[in-house]
Amino acid sequence: MGRRQAKSDFNKTGIIMDFTDLNLFIKLAETKNFAKTATQNHMSPSTLSRQIQRMEEELGKILFIRDNRQVNLTEYGEMFLQFAKAEWQNWQQFKQQLNDELDELSGELKLFCSVTASYSHLPQVLKQFRQRYPKVEIQLTTGDPALALELVQSQQADIALAGKPNNLPASVVFHKIDDIHLSLIAPRVACLATQLLQEKPINWQQMPFIFLLRGRQGNGLSNGYVKSKLNIRKFMPQWLGMKALYRWWG
Repeated sequence: MGRRQAKSDFNKTGIIMDFTDLNLFIKLAETKNFAKTATQNHMSPSTLSRQIQRMEEELGKILFIRDNRQVNLTEYGEMFLQFAKAEWQNWQQFKQQLNDELDELSGELKLFCSVTASYSHLPQVLKQFRQRYPKVEIQLTTGDPALALELVQSQQADIALAGKPNNLPASVVFHKIDDIHLSLIAPRVACLATQLLQEKPINWQQMPFIFLLRGRQGNGLSNGYVKSKLNIRKFMPQWLGMKALYRWWG
């Protein structure tokens, strides 16, 4: 019987088997040894032999020529090996595709940061995040960075972009992405600050200061060396950031 006719007969044969059968057939075709293949797949040689016989009965073709030492593929066996390898590979790829979809993050992520951080640092972070997790929707809320820790702890935000607090709770993880240096800013207009800055030496004890009443930046100015050297001038709690500067200089 020619190869073309054999292929035609093979295609007409109804196949009722699972992927485990295909894998066993492929392994036996590689080892050409029932005992070795059976051991690799944690079964007895007789059990493996029965499964191969069942496959041959379903196909209506002899797949292996058996002797006392080894087995060899028949012409139909060679043809079926190509089919089995292709189907096994497709099955593995399909399972991997399903696993990838299950593992891929999706849903909504509530992110909190200041308006300044949303321009200075957030674009770079979001670019990398969206490339890696395209199915995650970002819900951005901006506000006072001093509220970042509170919002994360109360689960009003999943993640926040803010300075590291002095006391980081054990339930919160901090990942550093940048260093931001604070600067002292002085007015150009005529006022007490400009007068004191012209003195030699500068009388820092009399210099009025504006700082955040809460948050990482404010706490940093309130302790250590700075606190011992500077006479800090406090404002009402609602005077935060630039609002206080406008109130003072305006």
